[in-house]
Parts: sequence; C-alpha cells; structure tokens
Amino acid sequence: MEQPRITVQSKGKAVQKEITAGTRTPVSSAKHRPIQQDSSRVPVNQTKSPEQKKDLSAEKGRISFASLSIPWKDQEKWGEGIEWGSPHSNHPWGKKDRQPLRNLLISVGAAVLLGTLMGIVVLSLFFSGEPASSRSIDSHLKTFPGQMEKSGENQPQGNAADTVRLPALKAVLIQGGIYKEEAGAQQALRQLRAKGLAAILTDDSPYRIYLGTGINRDDALQLSNVIGEQEDRIYLKEVAVGEQGIPVKGNEVKKNMRAVTPFLKKGHELFQSMAQQTAKALGASTKPAALTEWDQVEGSYNQMMKEREQAEARVPDAAKPAFRQMVQALDQAFQTGKSGQSRTDAALLWQIQEGLVRYTLAYEKFVDTLQ
Repeated sequence: MEQPRITVQSKGKAVQKEITAGTRTPVSSAKHRPIQQDSSRVPVNQTKSPEQKKDLSAEKGRISFASLSIPWKDQEKWGEGIEWGSPHSNHPWGKKDRQPLRNLLISVGAAVLLGTLMGIVVLSLFFSGEPASSRSIDSHLKTFPGQMEKSGENQPQGNAADTVRLPALKAVLIQGGIYKEEAGAQQALRQLRAKGLAAILTDDSPYRIYLGTGINRDDALQLSNVIGEQEDRIYLKEVAVGEQGIPVKGNEVKKNMRAVTPFLKKGHELFQSMAQQTAKALGASTKPAALTEWDQVEGSYNQMMKEREQAEARVPDAAKPAFRQMVQALDQAFQTGKSGQSRTDAALLWQIQEGLVRYTLAYEKFVDTLQ
C-alpha cells in the first residue's frame, strides 16, 4: 500500500516526509532519535559522484516532523494553553509583583517622620517647659511634703523707670487639697476644722484649702508633720510675692507706693516673727510650748498700727480692700497670740496660723491688684 506523503517548506525547498498511515510519530527531540544508517550515504573519505552529492544535499534538507520548528508566535500561544507557569505566559499569576526600592525608602522615611512628629506632640503635652500651673485640679493625687509648688515667678516685669519694687513676702503654704466645686471644698473645710486644724478656703475656683504656713521649708515640714497625724493629703506651695517690680503709671502713684513700702515691710517682719514662734511651739516634742518672745511682737504691732491710716490713704482705691484684709489678718494673729501667753493651747496656735495664712493670701491679692 502506498504511504501518504507530507510536504513541508524549509529554506525555500520542498521536502517530503514519509509517514506510515495509521501511525503517529512521537514528538521528541531530534537528538533522541536513533541514527539510521543510510546505505545511500558515501563515507567521508570516499569520493562522491555528482548524483550522490545531490542526494546528500536533499537528505540534509529533510527535517523530521518532530523537530519541525513552529513559528515563535504560535509557540507562545501554544505554551499559554498547556503550561500556565511558563516564562512566556501572559497570565497575571505568572509574574512577580516587585516593589521598587524607591517606594520602599519613601514608606520607611514617612513612617520615621510620622513617629517623630507623634513623639514631639505627646512630649509637648506632658513636658511643655512651663512651670507647673497652680490652677490644675489635682486634689485626687497624694503628694508628700517634699514636693513644692512655686508661685509668683511669672509676674510681669516693667522697665526700671516705670516700676516700684515692693517688699517681698516669702513663705511656704501648707495646702490640704484643691477642689473644682465649692460644695466639695466647703465639706472638706468643715471636716478639717472639726479636727482642730486651721483651714482657710480661697474665694475663687479652683478652691484651695490651706492649713498653715512657715517662713521656710523647714518650718513648713515641721508643721506638716503635726498635720499629717490627722490629714495625709498635704501639699507645700512656695510663695514669693512682690519680688518683681510692679508697673505704675504717673509719678504721683509711684511716690505714694514708695511711701507705703515701709509699712508693708513692718507687716512682713511681724508675719515672720509670729510664724516662727507658732511653728516652734506646735512642733515641740511633748506639748505646745509657750510664746516666750511675744513681747517683741507686741511692740512691732503697736508701731505698725500707728502708721496704718497714713499708709492706707496712699494706697490706690482698687487695692484698698486687699490692704485692709492684710491688716485684719495680722490683727487676728496678734490678738490670738496675746490671749495665749498665759496658757498654752494648740487650738490657739492654729488660730494664729490661720491669721498668717490670710495675711499671705491678702498680700498676694494686693500685689495682683496693683499689677
């Protein structure tokens, strides 16, 4: 039976390939095909006739169907259909999504910058570089006597030609708490007074309760040890009122304020003397000691009261209410101490302390009014 023939094109020449009918030649590489000896070939070392050379050229031009090269474009289409992960596949899962290095660096830099900014913002909330505000509501915190709160450091300063320097009052107030609502402050005030302690409530919110005062930290700690036996919520507030110059307008006002300065200085000296004696008496190891040096206090007080009316006349009208409160506070402290010379009583000593606290707060208000 005659075998069918298939003709293919190779380099412009027609080549015939014989394939047995009903038989399919396996697709394989040409290098795996067994080499068949062709009797028509002539050994290399022998001379070939022209007809043999022609047959040899035709033999070289033959290409098996298995080694037949398919056009490249068709191979790509064919590969897509049978090999999904082939290098020529156009499917999206055949390619790796590579992130460019530039995008990676930008992402890292943005993250670092954002973290730095967040850190600065958070630190600025807790560490603003400003002194601790005396208006913070911190009554729920327990503070030990060693913790100090300073005031009077941020008072405005004017030019030397337009300011008057008043005598500075330095003291350490013993604070018993801060309250946002007046009702809660009043309730705490009654409880402290029921324990026999001096308790003074400020007029404005936030409402502060003060239990005593000393002229320095040692005296304040001595008093706080006595108070601590009945009240564990204790704060120390350092006060330095009048250290800064007070701005004034007009030569007449400046002249009047300078005339009031000696009176204020005597009041501060009287305050220091009574504060020292009461702190020493209350801090005694056994029982409150007597006020042995009260005679000197009485002499300074009498001299000061003689100058009161003249000094008050020179005080500006806006500051006169605070000035009168200062005088009344000193009078309360002195009269209480005078009655306690004959008998030593802790309650009387705490009443003296109450008058001294009122004097400190009144002088602070006096300076604020002038400013």
